[in-house]
Amino acid sequence: MNTTGSSNYDKYPFVPVPGFEEACRQGWEAIGEQLQKERGRFAGKKMVVAVECYVGVNQEEVLPAFIRALQPVHTCLAEDAHKSPAEIDQLVYPDVTDDRVFGYLTRLHITDFFDKNRLAKAQNILKAITEGVVLLYGTGASLLAEADLLVYADMPRWEGQLRFRRNEASNLGAENKNEDGALQYKRAYFVDWRVGDRLKKTLIHKWSGIMCWIP
Repeated sequence: MNTTGSSNYDKYPFVPVPGFEEACRQGWEAIGEQLQKERGRFAGKKMVVAVECYVGVNQEEVLPAFIRALQPVHTCLAEDAHKSPAEIDQLVYPDVTDDRVFGYLTRLHITDFFDKNRLAKAQNILKAITEGVVLLYGTGASLLAEADLLVYADMPRWEGQLRFRRNEASNLGAENKNEDGALQYKRAYFVDWRVGDRLKKTLIHKWSGIMCWIP
């Protein structure tokens, strides 16, 4: 029992894995070098790189870093194939409700957030590209096309809460960055994180890429 009044929760967990000390890369320069090595295996060919993101990952920081490293001939954002924010607000309403505290743990999956016509249009554009690096980015990026390299940009929920409080992040498929952080947290708890965790578990079963921990 903790009698000091301080928290036992480790906000920055670390698990050493003996024998794999060189498998970890820290910093965008090192990550970029590893990505370029992977790109070298597809010289002169089409290479599809999907960067899946947990809800709340900072696109303004992460996306430019991958573009610099990979120099893609085409970049496709998963959010461009999502339903409109208004449609998604309506989709999640039964779980979020009007109550400030209570809601329902969602049964939704990331596929429910996509607009079928927008998704099909994006997929047709991607199929027509025959060479160079194609970069798919965002939550649900792996649904856009079969990836040759899967990258998962992860982040802890605690940091997600802080970004809500600082008005730095919106909920999944929403445009509510400036909404009350408590309401954003509630929506994330009942919907976003459930959808994100289901997607993450699915990807683990077909793992073939690089894990990026985005603090």
